Parts: sequence; C-alpha cells; structure tokens
Amino acid sequence: MRHDIVRIAAVVSGLICAAGGLALGDLPIGRWVGEPYTLAVPTHITGAGQAHSGSLVLTLEHNRHCTITVSVANAGDEVLTFAGDTLATSYKLTGAGLVNGDADWVASSTFLTRNYDLRTVGPSDQITIWVQAAASSSRANNAGTYSASVILTASW
Repeated sequence: MRHDIVRIAAVVSGLICAAGGLALGDLPIGRWVGEPYTLAVPTHITGAGQAHSGSLVLTLEHNRHCTITVSVANAGDEVLTFAGDTLATSYKLTGAGLVNGDADWVASSTFLTRNYDLRTVGPSDQITIWVQAAASSSRANNAGTYSASVILTASW
C-alpha cells in the first residue's frame, strides 16, 4: 500500500476581458477582480482510485452580457500533471448568472470547447470554477504537486 501524498493545484493562469463592437460613449467595462487565482484541492490523494475536488470563486465586474470561454496556453495544460504522471482531470463552471453552467463534471478536453453565457449586467457576478482530480484505479500515482492551467476569457 502506497502512502505518498499527491497534492493538487490548478492555476487559473489567465483571466481576460475582451470587448468587441464598441460604440463611442457606450464602452463596455469588464474585469476579473483579484487575479491571479490559484485553486488548491484541500484533500490530498493517498491511494489508487481516489478522487477529490476543490473550487474557487472568481469575481467578474461587468456592465454587459458576456460569454466566457475556456482555453490553454499550451496543449495539455488543462490536465493535472507532475513529472510526466497525470491525473484524470474534470472541471465545471457554475454561477447564478450563468445560463448554461455545468451541473456535472466535464472532462478536461471537453471543458476547453465550452462557451458559458452570463446574461446578467453586473455590476459584478461570482463564477465558481471547480476541478476534480482522480487517481488511476490500477496503480498509485507518483507523489508530488500536480498542476494544471486554464485561461478564462470574458467577452461581449
């Protein structure tokens, strides 16, 4: 039985607000408050087959309806990794203002294809990003701090 500890830290590496179709005198305002954000899963994985999750509340100040998209700087950044070892990684984005927030876990590769509609007009909304890490059921993962990185972009 392996008793090493797998620590998990998912970094929301970028929070971007991008405006499109601006009209002079009617400039949309948007910004993520308090970045950079780091999400740590408080319960460590100590054996094969275990899954744990954590969440982080993000605040978006805005005065227009927004679309939030998910991306990464480099292919594979969304997967929790340590020294070549990976954990099954799932995400969800929730919040009262989201029209299509996630009720269930979304595989990391699918999470990158999601667009979230925020139909409130602020002045601020809280969006919660969740990450779930699952160890292999057939073997214990290497001990260490596993990390992943995603970018959330709010645009209007």
